Amino acid sequence: MESSGGWQFWLEDQGRVRQFVVAESEEIEARTLLRKKLQHENILSRKMVPQAVIQMLKMKSGELCEWVAAEGESPITPQATPV
Repeated sequence: MESSGGWQFWLEDQGRVRQFVVAESEEIEARTLLRKKLQHENILSRKMVPQAVIQMLKMKSGELCEWVAAEGESPITPQATPV
């Protein structure tokens, strides 16, 4: 079993679905970091992200990355958001 490097969250936000990766190995800490940025969203799903993925994304501990749809390029593009 791989060790956690972070957590992936799917959220419902005013009728939209948003996906975030949080570079924090402890789920409770990851949720806390997410709640600092997003106040009232409903978590639909969450999943552990392996450390190798966090490293590939070049994320630093405590960083959030929201994946959004990109028009005309790739289906998703990461947008890193420091806390």
